[in-house]
Amino acid sequence: MNVVSKIMAFLMLILSIVYCGTSVVLFTHRVDWRSKYEKVSADYKKESTDLKSKVAQLKDKIVSTNDALEAVKTSLENMTNDFKEKRDELSEANNRVTKLEAIVSSKDLKIDAKDRELSEKDQMVMDLRAKTDELKEITDTAKAERLEATTKRAEAEESLQVLKTELEKAEIKLADVTKQLEINKGIIAQLRENGIPVEEIAISGGPATPIRAQVLAVRADANLVMLSVGSQNEVKQGYRFTVYRDSEYLGKVEVEKIFPDMCSARILNDYTEKQIKEGDNASTRVY
Repeated sequence: MNVVSKIMAFLMLILSIVYCGTSVVLFTHRVDWRSKYEKVSADYKKESTDLKSKVAQLKDKIVSTNDALEAVKTSLENMTNDFKEKRDELSEANNRVTKLEAIVSSKDLKIDAKDRELSEKDQMVMDLRAKTDELKEITDTAKAERLEATTKRAEAEESLQVLKTELEKAEIKLADVTKQLEINKGIIAQLRENGIPVEEIAISGGPATPIRAQVLAVRADANLVMLSVGSQNEVKQGYRFTVYRDSEYLGKVEVEKIFPDMCSARILNDYTEKQIKEGDNASTRVY
C-alpha cells in the first residue's frame, strides 16, 4: 500500500468517526418537528400581526413625517426666500457700504486737503503774528522816535521862543542904543559948539566897552556923586563917566571908591557946566 492509499484510508476512518458522532448527537436531541412547526407558525403569525401593526404605525409616522417634511420644506422655501431677500438686502447694503466708503474716502481726501490748508493758514497766521510783532516793534520804535522828535521840536520851539524873546530884547536894546546914540550925538555936537574937547574926554580914563550908569545921590558939599554901577560891572578906580540929562551935557566925574553894585565918583569941575542931580545918566564914553 502506497502513501496515498494510506492517507485515503486515514481520512475515511476520520469521516466514519465524525458520522457516528453526529448520529449519536442527533439521536440524543431528537425533536417533535410538527409541534415545532406549529409553534414557529404561531410565532410567525404573531410577529406578522405585530409587524403589520408596526407597519401601520410606521405608515402613520411616515404620513406625519411627510406632513412635517412638507411643513419643513415650506418653511425651508420661506427661509430660502427670506435668505434670498436678506442676501439681496445684504448685497444692497454692501453696495451702500461701498458707496459710503467711497464717500468717506472722498471726505477723507477733502479733510486731508482741509488739514493741509489749515496748516498753511496756521503758518500764515504765525508769519502774520511775526510780522505783526515786527511791525509793533517798528511802531514802538517810531513812537519813541516821534516822541523824541516831538520833545526835540518842543525844545527847539522853546529855544526859538527864547531866541525870539532875546531878539525882541536885543531889538529893544538896539532901539535904546540907537536912541542913546542919537542923544550922545546931540551931546557931542553941543559939547563941540561949547568948545569942549570931546575927543580928549572920550579917550581918557574909560574901559573899551562903554558902561552906563545912573546918578543915585549927589553931595555937592563934598563934590561927590554915587553911581549905580560897581565892581560887578567891571568898574575900576579912575574910570571917568560923562554925566548928561537927556541930550544935555552936564559934566564929568572920576571914580574914586568902588563897591559891588555902586561906586563913588568926584565931580571934575573943569569939565562940568551945570549942576548934576540925582537921576541923571552917565556913561564912560561919549560916541
